[in-house]
Amino acid sequence: MYFSGRRLSPAEDYADEVIFRAVSKISEGEVVEDLRKYVFGIAKFVCLEAFKNPTTVSIDSSGAIRNGSDEDDSGHLVPDQLVEAPPELEETPEEINCLRGCLKELPEDKRNLLVSFYRIKGTDKTHIEQRKKLAGDNGMSAGTLYTNICRLRKKVGTCVENCLGEKNGDRM
Repeated sequence: MYFSGRRLSPAEDYADEVIFRAVSKISEGEVVEDLRKYVFGIAKFVCLEAFKNPTTVSIDSSGAIRNGSDEDDSGHLVPDQLVEAPPELEETPEEINCLRGCLKELPEDKRNLLVSFYRIKGTDKTHIEQRKKLAGDNGMSAGTLYTNICRLRKKVGTCVENCLGEKNGDRM
């Protein structure tokens, strides 16, 4: 359950690794006072290792995962639901109008902060540094920036939901 709760799969393999490490250390003469704490400590490190070095696989267009050890093996088939790309979601004009209206309801400094935050793009460390700079420019720490953005996003999201609800209520 420890690994399932942390969404590591297959959890059984990670649990087996923990048991193997615990048994190996104890058989080598490791003195353990509290077995439960010892095992959970090992589980914690296995979990950290799993997050540090995630396992990725390649899926070809037919949905097969190739087995790298045997070139004759066609691999295992993955369900179509996992292979097909999810449909692209496009905003409707009503959604866009509601979003614009809700953004206008925010004070100018909050609106500018939110828009500036989401204009920062990137997947590497540069976007983190840019967001730290944005926080510094607005006289706050990065943690405070993320908290403020979360609150603003929630406020705008609620406003958009209410706006769309009113528009859908008018149609019925």
